[in-house]
Amino acid sequence: NPNLTPEEVTSFDLSVEWYFAEASVLSVGYFHKKRSDLFVSQQVDAYEDPTTGYRDLTDPCEDGGIFNPIADINVFGPDTGVGVCVPTSTTVNDTAETTQKGIEFAVQYDLAGFEDDLGWASGFGVIFNYTIQEFSGGEAVNTATSRANTVFGLTTGDEDINVTAVQGLIDLSENAYNFTLYYEKYGLSARARYTWREAYRSTDFGSTSSLPWGFPVVQEDRGQLNASVSYDVNDKLNIGLEAVNITESDVKQSCINEGGLLCYQGLTDRRITFGANYRF
Repeated sequence: NPNLTPEEVTSFDLSVEWYFAEASVLSVGYFHKKRSDLFVSQQVDAYEDPTTGYRDLTDPCEDGGIFNPIADINVFGPDTGVGVCVPTSTTVNDTAETTQKGIEFAVQYDLAGFEDDLGWASGFGVIFNYTIQEFSGGEAVNTATSRANTVFGLTTGDEDINVTAVQGLIDLSENAYNFTLYYEKYGLSARARYTWREAYRSTDFGSTSSLPWGFPVVQEDRGQLNASVSYDVNDKLNIGLEAVNITESDVKQSCINEGGLLCYQGLTDRRITFGANYRF
């Protein structure tokens, strides 16, 4: 979009740290960002018949989208061939200011300072981070597709309904945290890390970037547990084992709102990798 103007961001951060023990720290930080002319994505979908799902096959596309003369009609028309109205997508400036603010907490603590008292157990430690934030403002809206509006009309009894929603900030979770338990001693390095984040809007729909109902999908709450262990056999050889998504946490995306109609589900598996490094 050649008419875009640069985003302007005024931000400040304030943090305090307390080193309360050897190799240990507690920190708290506050951040505040005010944006103007925020870049937001806008998609205009081609009209689809609410019964058949067929799109307009003639140029110009009077009910939305743009005519693509070489696109395969495929399932969007009663006959085969090329030429079909397709969605248009662009980036525009939000006309209203937006604000993002929040607090970050972090703590790291290990038992290295108690080696004389604890022996091998002095290799244990923990790391914890937590962020809480909120977003406000903005005027840019997403509009439901024609078929989505048909569904909304049938459920509300209003055939002329036109559903819109303020886009908000993409990929923002109001709450997120991670917790790590680790052990570092005698050439052994082991850690288990659990991460969790609250639901957030996303333009990453499954393996594509389309908006199936006209809105950025909602990536539902998700946590994941990873772990790894490695051992220095000698000064040159290191062997290790890594496990990703141990609990086989799947990916769920809702089409319109959190906990609503399911748009996509990824049945993710765990991944275990064994490796070795040798330095010559």
